[in-house]
Amino acid sequence: MADAADLLPREMAFLLLPAVLTLAIGVYPLPLLELLRPSAEAWVAGLAGL
Repeated sequence: MADAADLLPREMAFLLLPAVLTLAIGVYPLPLLELLRPSAEAWVAGLAGL
């Protein structure tokens, strides 16, 4: 992290935002899974008709 001293605050935010989102989804994935459930079920139902 010592090499990060030359990063601008905007660059640091750009790097930290995906890391924080990834960590949040890893710790508490239920909201994302519930958001994706309807489309996943429709996709599986479409595959069942093949």
